[in-house]
Amino acid sequence: MIADRLRAAILQAAISGRLTDQRPEDGTATELLEQIAAERDALIKEKKLKKAKLLPPITGEDRQFVIPPSWVWTRVGEVARYAQRGKSPIYADVSPYSAVSQKCVRWSGFDSTFARPYAPKAFEALPQERILSAGDILWNSTGTGTVGRSTVLPDSGDYSAMAADSHVTVIRTFRKVLPRFVDVFISSPHIQQNMDDLTSGTTKQQELNLGTILELPLPLPPLAEQERIIAKLDEVLPLIDQLAELEREREHLDREFAKAIERAILQAAISGKLTKQLPEDGTATELLETIKNERQQLEQEGKIKKQQPLPPVDKTDEPFELPDTWEWVRLGFAAISSPPVKAVDSDVIGFLSMANIEDGISGRIHPVVRSWREVKTGYTKFGEGDVVIAKITPCFQNRKSAVIRNLGSVSGAGTTELHVLRPGTRVEADYLLSFLKSEYVQAGLVPQMTGTAGQKRVPLEAVKRLPFPLPTPSEQQRIVSKLDCVLPLVREIGELVS
Repeated sequence: MIADRLRAAILQAAISGRLTDQRPEDGTATELLEQIAAERDALIKEKKLKKAKLLPPITGEDRQFVIPPSWVWTRVGEVARYAQRGKSPIYADVSPYSAVSQKCVRWSGFDSTFARPYAPKAFEALPQERILSAGDILWNSTGTGTVGRSTVLPDSGDYSAMAADSHVTVIRTFRKVLPRFVDVFISSPHIQQNMDDLTSGTTKQQELNLGTILELPLPLPPLAEQERIIAKLDEVLPLIDQLAELEREREHLDREFAKAIERAILQAAISGKLTKQLPEDGTATELLETIKNERQQLEQEGKIKKQQPLPPVDKTDEPFELPDTWEWVRLGFAAISSPPVKAVDSDVIGFLSMANIEDGISGRIHPVVRSWREVKTGYTKFGEGDVVIAKITPCFQNRKSAVIRNLGSVSGAGTTELHVLRPGTRVEADYLLSFLKSEYVQAGLVPQMTGTAGQKRVPLEAVKRLPFPLPTPSEQQRIVSKLDCVLPLVREIGELVS
């Protein structure tokens, strides 16, 4: 699931210093360890804490990934003032006290509904340190499928009548180490993906021993950064939880979710929100003059037919806001429609039926070989670098459109249900294709389709008059480059989750 992968990536980033910034005023985690040592010594002197066995020093092998210079590798036992397996309880039918079991420890949090009644006399005989309190980290420590789950008891609860059973390890940190940060470490893929290596025993009864827990290498940031990490996770993880809920409720929406992301990215691309506008690019106003001169020259040379001037795009026609360096033009101004194509009867060319053009935003084509003699009449003609778009329903709605590449010939032909656009030399074909794949084009052209049900078509005039957002050539290239990076990832996610 996408949510699981996102959660794992974010948790790993959190424990390696990549989720937050490091600030000089935070100090260092080395200083923090000195403060913890002072607190430990004071508690030992006051006989509130027993002197613990020395843990082995951190070695190179313990530093399992790179952390910021202000962080330090230590061990879980160094930041825990208390760490102990719970005690096997004596149960009762009815009791004001509860034995907390592994079922109570959920990834979603603590759930006391699974606790069982703890025999009053047995509970009251427990030392105070075994009574649970807010901030305790509970870590399931036995059993295949349950071992490894953890949670922190929230501050809002009263746990004075609860104690853990022998399958749950309780960890209490020193004051300057946030329990939730340690829990993030436990929940991270760094720990969870290695649970088999951390546990011992038979397949049916895996055990996470206390000694293993205490010696776990822990990447520790300064306290202020711990707080920022938790604050950031409090922003991000609820969103991931919402995504996970959507995935659980309606698995078939996974593909639609990926498509929605694609559409949002395309809309951002054609509205100037996917890339930065750079002063050195100039403006699209300068590009308009270049396109105009290029078209006039082609008309004078007889290479294209002279077309009626298209009306400018008025403010009332602008469907969305563009950056100041962009311009609204009619699509028929930026690209030549139904351009001329040259070939001779003996030419072997690439041919496209509608089935040879993939649905969706991939823009992939699979031409077949034909002779020009076979297709020179009764078919749509196009050339290498042209952009084709289906005009008939439902192919138009299915986003059958492509840049003509790798045709195997300079010229090609295909179904008559295609419109052909030849972008100017300063208009990127792939940017034009991204525009044609966008939801904006769908919304703008579907209402203008004509014909009977099942045979409706987009008129060429509607395509030519469609307002087209024109950025500078340099920004067009950046947009295409960005889409080439992002969209394959979105498609990959869509395929994985489906």
